[in-house]
Amino acid sequence: MSTEKPSPRLDALIERMSEFCEAKRGRKTALAQYLAVRQHMVSEWLSGVSKPSAENALGILEWMAEVEE
Repeated sequence: MSTEKPSPRLDALIERMSEFCEAKRGRKTALAQYLAVRQHMVSEWLSGVSKPSAENALGILEWMAEVEE
């Protein structure tokens, strides 16, 4: 049984990140580099194995905003 609280906003961010990364090849790698994390961490977030920290969630939002400009 999981003790993790539901986090609909974080789940929505991960869904948006997934769609964003699927749109172009290499975005998972670029995101990992931007956040200074290993690419497998990004893959774990996208697959639901783990969730990004609050700091990384903010970094994801910043990165997506920069890339979309």
